[in-house]
Amino acid sequence: MLVECLRAHELLADIGIQAEVIDPISLVPLDIDTIVKSVKRTGRLLVVDNAWTSCGASAEIVAQVVERAQNGKPIRIQRMGYAPVTCPTTPALEREFYPDPAKIAQAVHAMVKPDAKPWIPDAERSKLAYQVKFRGPF
Repeated sequence: MLVECLRAHELLADIGIQAEVIDPISLVPLDIDTIVKSVKRTGRLLVVDNAWTSCGASAEIVAQVVERAQNGKPIRIQRMGYAPVTCPTTPALEREFYPDPAKIAQAVHAMVKPDAKPWIPDAERSKLAYQVKFRGPF
């Protein structure tokens, strides 16, 4: 989800939100110290996973952050991943199933500005390069 998160980072920068994107590279060993430092600094954590959120990498990252960062200021934590349904087979259903830059950016916006009205990024700017160029298999 790194590419999607970097694109969301650009969308958020357009509205003045500076997000930190951390790509852990591997789960074992997991560079949890870098993630915890960011959470302590920002008070927020959005883990975007390229899998279902239950019993996966996002659950482990959140658990480790909570274990290490719970004695400070309150933190807001959220996970994004596949929708809790069977993997879809059509483009319309895929759009609802996978996190994309717009959904990621909207989640960050809601975490940073919980009292603001919902923000919807520009649909064209939210597209990834492969979404614009790739014309198959559907």
